[in-house]
Amino acid sequence: MQQFVSSAGSVLTQVALASAIIAGGLSVVSRAEAQVLGAPGAVAIGVENITGYDAITRKYDNQVNAEVTDSTTQFSFLLKSGARVGVHYFLIPNVSLGGSLGYESVGGSLKWPDGGGNYSEDKQTDSRFLLHLKAGYLLALSNSAGFWFRAGPGVNRSSIHPNVRVAAVAKETFWTVGLDVLFVYAPVPVVGFFAGPTGDISFVGRHTEENNAPNDYSHSASYRRLGLDLGIMAMF
Repeated sequence: MQQFVSSAGSVLTQVALASAIIAGGLSVVSRAEAQVLGAPGAVAIGVENITGYDAITRKYDNQVNAEVTDSTTQFSFLLKSGARVGVHYFLIPNVSLGGSLGYESVGGSLKWPDGGGNYSEDKQTDSRFLLHLKAGYLLALSNSAGFWFRAGPGVNRSSIHPNVRVAAVAKETFWTVGLDVLFVYAPVPVVGFFAGPTGDISFVGRHTEENNAPNDYSHSASYRRLGLDLGIMAMF
């Protein structure tokens, strides 16, 4: 039930962000009728990675120095955990500079009858944070379509409790390099959609497990993500 409520809240947040972007874009449509993709001075604000497929591989050594490979695949349609807000500014024709930011926190409580009353217990709070910076080049095919190539460094951080009822926590930090190859289409002057392959690979990483003595440890780790993702943006 907690996961369903968390997923529903994530969907509502993504829908609200997308609605705000579309509403803001439509409010300036009369001033942007001549907008060309990649025009200097243009700002693209979007919700990225709202739908798609991701294959993620994490590797780290455990407390006895045995390598652990943790592989995850995710396919989602409007229920994706990992959506983020992106802002990109076109400095000169077709050349952009910007990035994306995302944060997620999940907590809650458990309650059950106990004698003549109820007993409640707070769950441990899990969190995820990412910040990715991207420089890009938009190869325009027309005023409304083109390919957007983006690349740059980023950081992913997470704090996850394998058992939400105990304090033992796994923390990870990965410094990454990312690459996106996106097809962009703007059916109206200020609103566009983009889709294409994306990926991140770490060049420095750390996996730490705490509050689980005597099994606490901290070792180097690696991260790799390959995805096919969809997003929406407004251009001003």
